[in-house]
Amino acid sequence: SLCEDKAGRIWIAGGLGIYYFDKATSLFHTVYKASLLHPGYCVNVRCDNRGDIWFTNRWTLFRYETKTGKLAAFP
Repeated sequence: SLCEDKAGRIWIAGGLGIYYFDKATSLFHTVYKASLLHPGYCVNVRCDNRGDIWFTNRWTLFRYETKTGKLAAFP
């Protein structure tokens, strides 16, 4: 799944993790690999009005704070 944040980055949730594409630099960046997100495999991603990125795997909801780089899990 895909979403675009306020900064124009395209966020991607894929089987191997969470990534974003920076249109300004035309580069892809890995934020988290699925192996670090127990139990792995990311399926959905959403951008909120605060600039945070929300994503899920089969059992857990995660929030990634783009300003701080902190990741929170909500099992």
